[in-house]
Amino acid sequence: MSQIGNTGDNRLLLVWERYNAGMKLTINIKGTNIELSQPIVAYFHKKMEGMEKLFDTHEDAEIIVYGDLGKTSNHHKTGDIYKADVRIVHPGKSLYAVSEKDDLYKAIDDVAEELFREATKVTGK
Repeated sequence: MSQIGNTGDNRLLLVWERYNAGMKLTINIKGTNIELSQPIVAYFHKKMEGMEKLFDTHEDAEIIVYGDLGKTSNHHKTGDIYKADVRIVHPGKSLYAVSEKDDLYKAIDDVAEELFREATKVTGK
């Protein structure tokens, strides 16, 4: 299920939910100073969906991903700087990573790698 709304501060909010064997994965994405295009949303989903495998899941468990993707400013002298800011919440665990790169996809990759490292440390998987 997917929902699109406005956060009230000119940022688009996308909410996507998926159920797998009783476990619920919710992905919330906000765009800051950028338009969240379908390719960006699909890429972020692909990177975040894999995180559920790292957590012990049981029926009625929920993993929530909060992502804020965007440009840090429209006025950089060296070009655009993109930021991916992501927090994952699971019962008893919370992970956080942030990355700023010259390319949004690189920032998403960087955040996904950091979250994977953190999750592996926490869960031992």
